[in-house]
Amino acid sequence: MGVAGALYIGMPFNFYLLLYTSKPNGLVWTLFTIFAVIACDAAALLVGSRIGRHPFFVAISPNKTVEGAIAGVVGAVVVMVIGVSGVLGISPIHALVLGFLVGVSAQIGDLVESQMKRLADVKDSSHLIPGHGGVLDRLDSILFPPILVYLYVTVFHLLS
Repeated sequence: MGVAGALYIGMPFNFYLLLYTSKPNGLVWTLFTIFAVIACDAAALLVGSRIGRHPFFVAISPNKTVEGAIAGVVGAVVVMVIGVSGVLGISPIHALVLGFLVGVSAQIGDLVESQMKRLADVKDSSHLIPGHGGVLDRLDSILFPPILVYLYVTVFHLLS
């Protein structure tokens, strides 16, 4: 079980390293991927908790709403448009697609981690951060986006 956990955390973070070491703009790609995930989480939480009315994956995470999920994707798209188009000067189409991929994959990461906790019949993944669901709950949404961003920018030759 320990190997599975190491792979679940280690493999995605390897893609951050691949992004970071990419030339010429690896640091920018890495930072805007992280910023987009943070924007996704913040927008989803704020909109979902304030105006969210329609449940989203209730069996996995009862507090998630469709409105929050949409706001999360929009938040990620905005950040990627600023970063990819505004800073790197790459086509806005690529920025929109990357923002969508980051927003959706960040939320999938959150849902996957919530489902793993449900299957293990635990409320928190650890007790290191009381009241926050554990360390993995703080990292869940940041795990999948770098994989998609790296593969996308590699396939479309956006790194060079």
